[in-house]
Amino acid sequence: MFIRNCSLYIRLLVLLLPAVLFANINCKAQASSSNFVRVNTNTSIYFLLSNAAQIESAQTITNAFCLYTKTSANNASYYVKATNSTTTTTSMPIGNLVLTFYSTDAVSGRYSNLNTSAIPLTTSDQLLFQVYKKNTFYNFCYSVGIPATGYTYKPGIYSWTITFTMTQP
Repeated sequence: MFIRNCSLYIRLLVLLLPAVLFANINCKAQASSSNFVRVNTNTSIYFLLSNAAQIESAQTITNAFCLYTKTSANNASYYVKATNSTTTTTSMPIGNLVLTFYSTDAVSGRYSNLNTSAIPLTTSDQLLFQVYKKNTFYNFCYSVGIPATGYTYKPGIYSWTITFTMTQP
């Protein structure tokens, strides 16, 4: 089995005063000329929860990032999972972070099992899509969102690590 991992770090800032926070993006993969996956961010990925309107409303970053892929040796399956960490004593559940398929430039018939519904993240691998053997580059783009968090969580910086895995038979 051939496995590649890319990680995307997303931070949520919960403060009483507005602030700016940038997402840390880190992709670790053994790229080859035949197969790889890379995370390309399209915008800064962070959520601010510094006033009542932000805390009481769901937030979405539309077209936040794309998985840039190529598979020419074998068919490939792409998965996502997450872990969380926090700088406060209260952790925020991973399931609060949701990925939603946004778009792809892949030719119809070159991919299958594309999960287009909202995917609440978990610590287990969840299938995003499969790509058939083809010596072509494709982008699969996703939006990132969180539901209204309410007043459940203490002020602080909450971080999640999203890991994307590409496997081949």
